[in-house]
Amino acid sequence: MKIKERILHLEKEAYPESFLKQLEQFHDVTYMSFKDQEIFDDYLKESDFTVIFTKLGLYIGEKQIDATMHLTTICTPTTGYNHIDVEYAQTKDIEIIGLKNQKEFLSQVKSTAEHTWALLLAISRNLYAAIDTTQNKSEWNRIPYMADELSDKTLGIIGLGRLGKIVAQYGLAFGMNILANDIDETVFIDQPSEVKKCGLNHLLEQSDYVVLLISWNKNNNNFIDIDKLRLMKETAYLINTARGELINEQSLLKILRENKIKGAALDVLWGDSVWDPKESISHDLLDYAKTNSNLIITPHMGGYGKSSIEKTRAFITDLFLKQNK
Repeated sequence: MKIKERILHLEKEAYPESFLKQLEQFHDVTYMSFKDQEIFDDYLKESDFTVIFTKLGLYIGEKQIDATMHLTTICTPTTGYNHIDVEYAQTKDIEIIGLKNQKEFLSQVKSTAEHTWALLLAISRNLYAAIDTTQNKSEWNRIPYMADELSDKTLGIIGLGRLGKIVAQYGLAFGMNILANDIDETVFIDQPSEVKKCGLNHLLEQSDYVVLLISWNKNNNNFIDIDKLRLMKETAYLINTARGELINEQSLLKILRENKIKGAALDVLWGDSVWDPKESISHDLLDYAKTNSNLIITPHMGGYGKSSIEKTRAFITDLFLKQNK
């Protein structure tokens, strides 16, 4: 049996009870919840944990790692790691146990893909404004909210990985034409002929709906910039459920204000992975969305479906236990 690890667990409420009991059976587990980053940082200075089960909303970087001198493992139930300084963790030989590259398992997890499609429908049919007007202003008027059907429209998917392939299936079910772009050409091998491989510029120029689903890394910051946004049709919509850092937000704000695209639907914003959910957020895009119906924003909830939460937390715990039983 391996050494008994000293675990700091930051998201007890999201994990299946049976898996928490297994952790407790083999290791020393401390459950904590922190309302902000500063309190978390102060706590780490007096801790001696070897493992942290972390979550979105708290950052683990150089400062936090150096404060936890015996840390060997960080467990995160996410596919994106922008709440962790992975490069610095690697210099300290700290292992990251997460969902990145867990393709077989992730094929069962569809919450983000479903949310992507919900956002696409919501922005294209102007549902938010229609619901607000009907429920809050008691106006029964459909005239301002005429929407075009998705059938025969072109859906452009940037990143044909696990989520991209699921979204492509949704698009085909709605009778859409599918364009896809990915730096890994092998992802097209198992796709139906209706999913057309194309260059990024062509996709941006031809698509009525552009869905951003690429993986995040530092090199992809501001991937969607002013030049790419200007390639899009004035009648097109942009949907992002990947990571906020992939879009240059000031460029998007400019394009929306100038009506150079029809609208955008975002589940993610720059830096939101370390935001405190209990604090009010000041953000230019949020301010714009308050008075403009061509932008809708949800609070990074794409992957936060009940089944997905249970599956991912159980999977991460099981991965850890298999390595440390």
